[in-house]
Amino acid sequence: MNGWTSIVRLDGHFDDRLFTCGDVAMDTWVHYSAQGLNDRDLCRVHVCLDDEDDVVGFYTLTNWVVEGVKLPNNYGGATQVPALLLGHLGVATKHQRRGVGREIVLEALDHALRIREESGVRLLVVDAKNDVAAGLYKSLGFKSHASNPRTFYVKLKLVADARARDALEDAKTLNPLLAE
Repeated sequence: MNGWTSIVRLDGHFDDRLFTCGDVAMDTWVHYSAQGLNDRDLCRVHVCLDDEDDVVGFYTLTNWVVEGVKLPNNYGGATQVPALLLGHLGVATKHQRRGVGREIVLEALDHALRIREESGVRLLVVDAKNDVAAGLYKSLGFKSHASNPRTFYVKLKLVADARARDALEDAKTLNPLLAE
């Protein structure tokens, strides 16, 4: 259970001043910067709402470029690799310690995979704010960047391939004829 019933793009239809995650810098960003950055197309803020339209949490995605020379094996010779940045993520205080942050990261990953189907993007990148966040990203298969141990990335093709294999295995379990 993720704690929310819908995810919407930040559009000002709810009072973001009521949101607090307990981190002053993040709360300030939500209250004073999120809407303006979203409106100016500098990021997309996605808000997770419960059935009463209260904010459970949020995440942002931004187009990003990773310098290929900094990646292992020069990432196929590319000098720049198209990516998405999971820039901000917050969980409302009353929903913390329930796995909601993990579910929001998984939702952001699903969102990145949908974008990958429409646009050339190879990585989802995130900068972990603290050791707890770093542990979360590691547990979800993100790799630490060699030059900055708080920067993590996951190759979206590997995630898509793994999900396709899982779906095939599930189908084989449901229909043994597919296993032949």
